[in-house]
Amino acid sequence: MAAKDYNKKLEESKNQIVKVDQSNMGTKAVVPAYLYDEVIRKIPEGKVVTTEAIRMFFAAKHHAMVTCPLTTGNAILLIANATEERGKDPSPY
Repeated sequence: MAAKDYNKKLEESKNQIVKVDQSNMGTKAVVPAYLYDEVIRKIPEGKVVTTEAIRMFFAAKHHAMVTCPLTTGNAILLIANATEERGKDPSPY
């Protein structure tokens, strides 16, 4: 079985766009992983920022009521695995 290349998956997410869809909760933004990585890298060392705060930031930025919690969780997991795989230039998680 081939090893998973999380950094490649993170890089491929740059080809995706932010989608804003109507859902039963109103407008929902689906944000690609690389944008989460950019925001997470800007968090100062020692500061705690919740997933909910990041989701609210993206919802406001894209004029949506919510962001997809499943996509957010998957993006953060991908970023954490890519960081471990890289071993250098970490994203804090």
